[in-house]
Amino acid sequence: MGNDKLLPNQVYVVDKNTKAKWIYDIDPEDFDLIATRGVRDEYGNITLETPYLAALKYWTVEKAMNTADLYVKDLNVPSIDIKIKEKPPVDLSQLHNSTNDQLAEYLAFFGGYRAYLETQLSYVEAKKGILESSFEEGLSKMFYTLGDKYKDSKKPLKEAMHGESMQMNPSLKKIKQTLIETEAIYNRIRGLRDSYKVAWDTVSRVIALRLGSKEGV
Repeated sequence: MGNDKLLPNQVYVVDKNTKAKWIYDIDPEDFDLIATRGVRDEYGNITLETPYLAALKYWTVEKAMNTADLYVKDLNVPSIDIKIKEKPPVDLSQLHNSTNDQLAEYLAFFGGYRAYLETQLSYVEAKKGILESSFEEGLSKMFYTLGDKYKDSKKPLKEAMHGESMQMNPSLKKIKQTLIETEAIYNRIRGLRDSYKVAWDTVSRVIALRLGSKEGV
């Protein structure tokens, strides 16, 4: 991508991790804020890093997630298809009574679902990070806007400006609600992942003890 002069409503966006660069259209009313966030090149073009996309009107969480999904797809890494028969709950305190075949089956069962939950957790974690950046940048934009409102008078406390920002910007409030829900999902999946990790570790220890006792015979 060349460094020609962009249109007045366009900026360059650079992914801070991959350094991928593309052109992004912005809303004219966002220009003053964007100008303070970005860096200008010799042509006067503004370049932003991806976290600041949250300050743009046309930016959405869905667009960011779609971009991330496409990037992962382009890696051409084969997916793992986990097909494990559903099993009843296992009483880990009774594992020592299980046969070797049962232990091997439990190891595959817990390991498979642990891997599946790791994948789901990484997706939710990515969404949570995007939402956090979106909320922080959206809030910064509202503070910037309110700064003009109170430039001739004493600014309210930060907490008051936070509340006024949420009241004036329904989209920001929605992002915060979605962030809270996503954090709850993230914590729930992480808890499940950790429980399957504990189960897998427990089965592994039982197997290791049995192998150790046979070697000692």
